[in-house]
Amino acid sequence: MTYQDEYLKWRGDLVFCKETFSPVDMLIFSELVYSPLENVDPSCFGKKLGELFPLVYPDGVVDGTSSLDEELFYLWTQLREAPRFEEIRLVNFVSKFDVSEQMQFAAATFVFGDMMVIAFRGTDASIIGWKEDLNMGYETPIPSQTEAVAYIDSVSVRNKDIYLCGHSKGGNLAMYGGAFCKKPKRIKAIYSFDGPGFDDDILATNKWMATMEKVSSYIPESSIIGMILSHSCEYTIVKSDNVGIMQHDPFNWHIDAGRFEEVAETSFGSRLFRGTMQRFLASCPKEQRRVLVETVFKIIEASGATITNDIIPGLLRHLGDVKRILQEVPEEDKQALSQMGRIFADAGSTSFKLLMSKL
Repeated sequence: MTYQDEYLKWRGDLVFCKETFSPVDMLIFSELVYSPLENVDPSCFGKKLGELFPLVYPDGVVDGTSSLDEELFYLWTQLREAPRFEEIRLVNFVSKFDVSEQMQFAAATFVFGDMMVIAFRGTDASIIGWKEDLNMGYETPIPSQTEAVAYIDSVSVRNKDIYLCGHSKGGNLAMYGGAFCKKPKRIKAIYSFDGPGFDDDILATNKWMATMEKVSSYIPESSIIGMILSHSCEYTIVKSDNVGIMQHDPFNWHIDAGRFEEVAETSFGSRLFRGTMQRFLASCPKEQRRVLVETVFKIIEASGATITNDIIPGLLRHLGDVKRILQEVPEEDKQALSQMGRIFADAGSTSFKLLMSKL
């Protein structure tokens, strides 16, 4: 049982007209958009969540393609029995995956009463999804950010208050879309859950500065993903059962009496990662960042992997190709590539050490 399940048992009987939505509700919407909504025939969107459940999971079981599958399945079973979510309808689901554009994007709108919540999906297990994430280090906007703006513009024709939310990359898309959509004044609030930040050029724009006061950002105490790039918003730090980068999984964030359980500061490992990453980005021009990202993904392509779980086995099978690619990298880029690799390796090592200390 997850903390969200306990939350629904505690507050699930209170409909939104009696007890207004909370940040925990926004996290639940952010999680729901990770569900395999692609299983649903487009003509069926507009139904209530309870009616959609058997369409999202037509076989009544999870397929195991996502690390969140079991938690999401159980969350749906709880939601369909909770009066709080009984009248919510899911509309306008969009999912786009384009290898040539290096884009992985999905969003859905949840409608109830006089308000609508737009939730953006974070990165899935696809290599293209992770490639697009790293592209944020040197490119703005990335294709998904452009899609997020277009999506908000397309659904904002409804005369309702608009709330945006998302976990991981979804949080970044919610923030970007809220700042650069055509009618930002329609946006009442934005919720980001461990979402990466932006290049400093974005943070300096008038559109972002006019939007940032609407943003509520939540990160786990050992945040890694949420420490990538720059942030200009204050964030709330949430206690988690997991360790290190595994705290990115929001189903393990502590919820007590309907509120996130907060801690005073991020962990040493999270602060170390952020400081090291900031120094690296400051010393690495955008063009060099582009070269590094392209090199990393040339290596991954050589592995034959299409999802992240296949990368290591694939690299072991194609060591010769990997060595050839690395030999072609200029020496200065090779040093920067090694530095970038150490930053992420150290983050993983910290997570492993913390895990072992708890066993």
